[in-house]
Parts: sequence; C-alpha cells; structure tokens
Amino acid sequence: MEFRYKAFDTHLEAEVAVKIIRIDELAPKILARTLKRFEREAKAVARLNHPNIVNVTDYGDFEGKPYLVMPYLQGGTLKELLQGKQMDWQDAAQMLVPIAKALGYAHQREMIHRDVKPANILITETGEPLLTDFGVAKIVDDEATIDLTSTHATVGTPEYMAPEQVTAKTVDHRADIYALGVVFYEMVTGRKPFQADTPMAVLFKHASEPLPRPTQFIPKLPNSVEQILLKTLAKDPNNRYQSMGEFVVALEKLLQGKTLAPSKTPRRSKVEKKTPQEKSSVSKVSFPMQYLWFILGGVAIISILLGWVLGGGAAEVFPTKTPGVGSSWERQADGMTMLYIPAGEFEMGSHDGASDERPIHTVSLDAYWMDETEVTNAMYAK
Repeated sequence: MEFRYKAFDTHLEAEVAVKIIRIDELAPKILARTLKRFEREAKAVARLNHPNIVNVTDYGDFEGKPYLVMPYLQGGTLKELLQGKQMDWQDAAQMLVPIAKALGYAHQREMIHRDVKPANILITETGEPLLTDFGVAKIVDDEATIDLTSTHATVGTPEYMAPEQVTAKTVDHRADIYALGVVFYEMVTGRKPFQADTPMAVLFKHASEPLPRPTQFIPKLPNSVEQILLKTLAKDPNNRYQSMGEFVVALEKLLQGKTLAPSKTPRRSKVEKKTPQEKSSVSKVSFPMQYLWFILGGVAIISILLGWVLGGGAAEVFPTKTPGVGSSWERQADGMTMLYIPAGEFEMGSHDGASDERPIHTVSLDAYWMDETEVTNAMYAK
C-alpha cells in the first residue's frame, strides 16, 4: 500500500506530492534490504526524462518508511476523470498515445512499470496525461509475498494485471502492454473487463476466462477498436503487440482512419529476452488453415490459367469502370458471370484454448473477382 500527501517544498517554494510506500508489514530481517533496493530504484526512476512521465525530484526514508517527492499536479487522475463513465474512443486513443510512448521510452531503458492503471495516469491543468509511480511496484516485488486473498495486493493491481504476473516467474514489458490495454478497454466501455469479489478471483479470470467482447457493451464501437483491444489483451504475451511502439502505431492508424494490416513477425527490443520455452517452440499452423489457403491459392491460379487458355492465349479484358459492391462481369471465354468482391477485413481465429489460431485477429484481403457458380463439366469442355 501507499499514501499520498500534498506538501510544500520550502527550498523550491512550490507545492509537491509526497508518496509514502508502506513496507512496515515486511519482516525486520528484509526491511534494510528493501530500503537499499528502494534507493536504487528511486535513482533509476529519477533518471527518466520524458515529457509524459512525472519527474521524481527527491527521495528518502523517514523512520523506516521510504518516500518519493514529485511535482503536485492539480488536474487529478484518469481514474477521477472516468468515475465509471465511458469515453469516446477517439478521445481515449488520443490520450493513451503519449502514455504508450512514455512506457516505450522506459522499456528501452529496461524499466517496467508493473502497475499501469488510471490512478497512475495524472492529468495536467491543460489536459496533458502524465504517467507516475514508475518502479514503485518493483521496490517490494522480490521482498514481499502477495496476499491475493486480502483487499489489496502488494505488487500491482489485480484488475489491471496480466496473467503472467501471477502464473509466470518472470515478467517483461508486455505486462505493461496488457495493463494499458485494460485501461483502454475501461475508457471505451466504462467498465473493467474482469470483475469479481476478491483479488484472487479477478486474477483467475484474467488468466482463464475469454475476454468479454467490447461490442457486447458498446455495440456501435468500431471493429478496428475492438481488434486492437483483442490483440492487446491476449492471454499469451506472444500474441500481443510486442512493443509499445507497435501499440502506438496501431492507435495512430486508428485515429487517422487507416485500415490496420495484420502484424508481421515482431522484432524483439533490447529488453525482450526469449525464455527457454520460446527458444524451443515451433510456430504452429493449424491443419485446416493450411489446406484452406492452399485451396484458395490453387483456385486462383487455375482461374487465371483457364481464362488464358480458353481465351486463346489472349489476356481477358476486365471492366475498365471502377467496380463497386454488387458489380458483375461476364467472362468472354465461357460466359461465366463473375462477381466483384471488394477489399476488406474479416475476423479469423478463436478464443478456444484448444485452437491453434488464437487469438481472434483481423485478416485483410485485396479486392478480387469470383465466379458466381461452380464451373460445370460442359463449361470446362467448352
């Protein structure tokens, strides 16, 4: 737990915020070690220099209680701004872009926040979002035991914690990506994705239950927004955006109204380290999907060859007018009516734990022409 106080710095003659971190519940034998770790982490946080990260101006301990000193911001927090209300998705994405950039800056310096939540996103008087509490969770992470049955967890906040923060021994920067995804989910839907009576029950839901579709609560939410949330909140860290940079690109494309293309194989940043399991794992492609793409590719090739051969080796003349939805065209070689299929996106995959196509993701296809019916034997003979 922690306590926040408004104070007055007599040297700077300015109002400041003082955060006191409670570690009095720790065993005496590890208290001294914890204070040393606090000093090390406080120095690391003080070195962060980003316009959207709240600066640490001083630190120390008073009667064994460590504290941090930061500028006092009068705008309040994102938690106070939300108060269970839904935000317009454009406003939410616009606000989270600088926060995602701030996290990316810290991740490049091998610092993980571990407790991203609306209460740790401060709002300035001009409406600028700032991230605070970097490294606070890490100060006691290795020293304390998380009591998940109590009202408060020592490290992190259950409603925003990634599954691996409980199930895995090591946690990397992708836990911050998940947490920021929960914040985005809460902003656009007005509710947290998983809620329960106890912290343990909430964490269990994060780790095991499918993500409630955002459109279940906000039916008019654009599909592109939901796709970002589904990817960001994937149970498996390998299925999420692999860096805050990727998340920022997705949000910026969303704000620009651009179509989100499927993600390419992600590159790992300096802070990302492969686990032994990842090194030994082999990318899997589900049996049905292999043959589906093989069949689709074969049909496309055969259609092209048939059009060329049956047309006497000459290229088929396609309509010169730009087609639209419902447009049709008669193929000269055999009289087949062809229908225009416009470019677009469709969802593929499943939340089912037994599926090799997890999670649900968006696939984009270019426009194409398709035969209205199957090719008959008579048409083939002709």
